[in-house]
Amino acid sequence: MRTLRPQVAGPVEIVQRAGFFQPRSAQLSARGTAKLQTLVDAVPDSARSIRIAITGASLGNGSQRSNERLAEARAQALESALADLGLSAVIDQTATVTERRAARSAPHTLVTDSGKPLSSVSVLYRTLTD
Repeated sequence: MRTLRPQVAGPVEIVQRAGFFQPRSAQLSARGTAKLQTLVDAVPDSARSIRIAITGASLGNGSQRSNERLAEARAQALESALADLGLSAVIDQTATVTERRAARSAPHTLVTDSGKPLSSVSVLYRTLTD
């Protein structure tokens, strides 16, 4: 008799890049919370090996240190919000501060049309198939 074992499907990645926050704050906006909920809802119950990458971003207005703290606080706020919404996993956090004039040309920096850097959440997972 042959035993069938569930197979693991290839990795799936869901990425949400958005202005999640109130201006100059680590407080999530209602729109940002809704975007996170949409992301969490898109991860199926059969997801396995979940890995989350979070980037907290800040535009370089003010001192470098205050912007670093804001970017770090935003990354932490995104991690906490995901946990509150029921999604937890291995999490890699990054904080980035970008000057507006350099944001468009900076490697790996996601920006709006006006050059404002965006925080992002990426969820990578595998699912079990029969």
